Amino acid sequence: MGVKADLMSLARIPFVKSVTARIFHENGLKSVEAVSASNVEALMKLLELAQPKKLRLREAEMGKMRGRLEKRAGIILEAAVAIYEQDYRDAAEE
Repeated sequence: MGVKADLMSLARIPFVKSVTARIFHENGLKSVEAVSASNVEALMKLLELAQPKKLRLREAEMGKMRGRLEKRAGIILEAAVAIYEQDYRDAAEE
């Protein structure tokens, strides 16, 4: 029950939808704050886990995929930091 709410919170981050949110959660990134405190390399590893097995198994595609995943990981990290900072400001105003 509580996990669903945690996943919904993670889904606020661009490129983080149900499968990716579950993988993040299962690997210790259970909140926007945790994602914002992470780094691009760690996020890339988790994004690789979220890829369909067929894509992960194709060696030739890995170079292209890693470039896309690095870009997405950077976007996810920047967005998580921005969301966390906004949430912090909103909480401080209350």
